[in-house]
Amino acid sequence: MTAVTGGKKIRQGIDPAHRRPKTNMMSRLLLIAAVLFMAFAAPRAIDAGERPTVRGPARVIDGDELQIGALRIHLEGIRAPDATAVCRRGAGRTYDCGRQATEWLVSATFGRTVVCVPERANFTDTMGRARATCFADGRNLNAGLVAAGWARAEGDNASRYTSIQSAAETAKRGLWADH
Repeated sequence: MTAVTGGKKIRQGIDPAHRRPKTNMMSRLLLIAAVLFMAFAAPRAIDAGERPTVRGPARVIDGDELQIGALRIHLEGIRAPDATAVCRRGAGRTYDCGRQATEWLVSATFGRTVVCVPERANFTDTMGRARATCFADGRNLNAGLVAAGWARAEGDNASRYTSIQSAAETAKRGLWADH
């Protein structure tokens, strides 16, 4: 930038606050590498045959519902008592069946990474609820709840758990036990 004063041209310096920072070869290479990484590491579209999964530590809501991150997931094909449910046995005795079902799921997931696989590509059923089969350390939690007797085979895909439920009833486990 030049200024004319008294007939003389004087070269004025640029204010350091407005000066473009000098870049060296290393910072240019890092910028190029970052752009390339973002281009190739971007999430890819899911193939038609591939199902998305949700994984992470789970917070148990009740016997057949848990939460991973912000997503609440109902366990597919089973129904357990709500956490506050009270059940009756034989001569009118009551017990906290909902708490016991919830405690079973807590003990099965505590300290483990839970992986949930949906039956539908978008995770939700016709009512808009997320439904999936979930696993902790490779153990099917849906089947485990039914086998322990704390859930019934019910709803979509319940047929895969009916024989497990029959075995739990015969063995008088969980909901079918004589308390």
